[in-house]
Amino acid sequence: MSTAAAGNVSGSVDVNLQSDGSINTDGPTALEGQNIGVDVNVYTPAIAQVTPTTLDFGIARVNDVIAAQDINVANAASVTLLNDVLRETGRSVSGPFTVAASAGDIAAGDSANLATTLDTTTAGIFNGTATLDFASHNDEMADLDLGSQSVSLIGTVNNLAAALFENVGTFGTLSGSGSAFTLDFGSIALSDIGATLIANLGIRNAASGPADNLDGTFASILPGMFTLSGFNPFSGLAAGDLLSGFDVSIDTFGLGLGTFLGSLQLNPVSSFIGLDDYSLASISLDFRLDVVDDVVSVPEPPAYLLLLAGLLVLYVSNARRRRRVI
Repeated sequence: MSTAAAGNVSGSVDVNLQSDGSINTDGPTALEGQNIGVDVNVYTPAIAQVTPTTLDFGIARVNDVIAAQDINVANAASVTLLNDVLRETGRSVSGPFTVAASAGDIAAGDSANLATTLDTTTAGIFNGTATLDFASHNDEMADLDLGSQSVSLIGTVNNLAAALFENVGTFGTLSGSGSAFTLDFGSIALSDIGATLIANLGIRNAASGPADNLDGTFASILPGMFTLSGFNPFSGLAAGDLLSGFDVSIDTFGLGLGTFLGSLQLNPVSSFIGLDDYSLASISLDFRLDVVDDVVSVPEPPAYLLLLAGLLVLYVSNARRRRRVI
């Protein structure tokens, strides 16, 4: 019987019987023949086809919501009178990726999509694999193992940029963190004014990679008596890099007593090719200088003068007592 074509195959087989005469001395004796009916179902096995071979989620930021991408699973077998279905029998998925549950048995010529997502909770450059195991199935026979097929899963999740002021010079004290910094020029005596005091600052992208680049502009600039140099818009500062050249100075010539204040605001932006710019919280930078009065020191009297004054007090006291006695 041929199984070259799928479907129900039926027919009959004539069976001729005879006795071999091993007991009967009359020799072989023909017996009545029999006709046996044969009925067989021939199935076309399923053919697993998985596309694409790679899913690339591109670049996203931490906690972004990324649209799911589909893995298409098809039973590529031709439709015949009798077909196996394609059945997923197992899977493994590596990396921060999730593949939707199996869509169930897939008939010949049909397909199903498995939604696949990337978890953006943690930054990183991710390379994973989804491996799907398949079998060809019908209800009358043992499953036929079709092996496995794999899809490469790739994607990058960036941290946001993080702006940070740093004192890259030797003058002034920079304090603060987060969204507020103060540059303190300290105190100078009124008698010492006349010099120009200069503090050298830098801006660092303090994010750890992979991360966005840092762009920035400056606003709300209220320099007061201070002079600002280099505070121009910048862009493309990579994670971990430092951009210097931001100088704050003050010419103390002609200043009087008092506290001198100034301020500006940095408006940082997290940027990366292919992503929309993301505005970060503004950062304030205040600067101050105190001009104080000279402190005049009063020298202490010599020890012998103190002793002489003490003796004089004792002499006067004793003299008064003698007058009272007389």
